[in-house]
Amino acid sequence: MKIDATSYLSHSKNCRQRFLILHYTAGDFAFSINALTQHNVSAHYVVPTLKTIDPTYLNDELIVYCLVAEQERAWHAGVSAWQDRTNLNDSSIGIEIVNQATDTQFEPYPGEQIQLVIGLCKNILARYPDIVPTNVLGHSDIAVGRKIDPGPLFPWKMLYDNGIGAWYDQDTVKYYQHRFDEKMPTIGEVVGKLNDYGYRHQADHLSLIKTFQMHFRQSNYSGKLDAETAAIAYALVDKYG
Repeated sequence: MKIDATSYLSHSKNCRQRFLILHYTAGDFAFSINALTQHNVSAHYVVPTLKTIDPTYLNDELIVYCLVAEQERAWHAGVSAWQDRTNLNDSSIGIEIVNQATDTQFEPYPGEQIQLVIGLCKNILARYPDIVPTNVLGHSDIAVGRKIDPGPLFPWKMLYDNGIGAWYDQDTVKYYQHRFDEKMPTIGEVVGKLNDYGYRHQADHLSLIKTFQMHFRQSNYSGKLDAETAAIAYALVDKYG
């Protein structure tokens, strides 16, 4: 059977990629590669850390490893939701960052590793314009109450300053915080704003607020709603809603 794939090409198409999801591996390089190649999980990319930090990484230079081709579906997001989409494995690219954090102790990300992450993200976003800033997310954002990676030490603001992902305008936060210092919105109103922004949660409000804080207010991610947290949520909706 002859198939002609060049004579007539339709313009009615786009890419399946809508999300860029960042994770940490919760293990060293050897553990991470084994888990992502030999078990029932995977990711499109793995970003190692320096071998002076992780002796299981034997290369003298940092190299990004591609484990799954971008046009294929990697199994990294699991049960997940954002905005009006669920099962985000179908529509996302996943990046696993080697970091030995645990559920109770987070580990900082070395500058060299973050620069590699920034370069990789910029390369991906340049090729997939449908991945808008509010769709560059952590695993925790799309799996509230189930996942906490990449954790509160991940430098989201640095990524934003390099043209990756979303961030709020400080003047707008100040405006709302002044209002909320006098009268706070209800927890239901703030949850509504988080839903407007994209969060879809089946967890309790504490888990939702804590997840949001780990991304956008990392100085205090207790899960307690306060004026600053509420102001950031309102500012993000104003900017991107």
